[in-house]
Amino acid sequence: MYISEQGLKSFYSDTIKNIAESLKIDYEFKIAEELLEEIKSKDINISELLNTFLTTYQEWYDFHLRIEKEDKQGNLSTEKYNKLMDLISRRDKTRQLLLNARDNL
Repeated sequence: MYISEQGLKSFYSDTIKNIAESLKIDYEFKIAEELLEEIKSKDINISELLNTFLTTYQEWYDFHLRIEKEDKQGNLSTEKYNKLMDLISRRDKTRQLLLNARDNL
């Protein structure tokens, strides 16, 4: 896997801080859970998009881990390939929705 679990956690933290900053929430010295609550209080729509993005990203990541454990990288069945493409599409769509919402703040 080209992204480690620690890298994934860092990515999530950076994403949450980026959204907090866009909402003009002070994010310094705060953990992700605190920021998620403040984001939710400030803008429920952005909060829901952020949570959806984090969930779809995690689903994509978990699927990749399963592929790796099965040693099937580059050799997926049609069913697993289609599942992977669906997860990528959902991940990218939710990312774009979140970015668009952030840019319209």
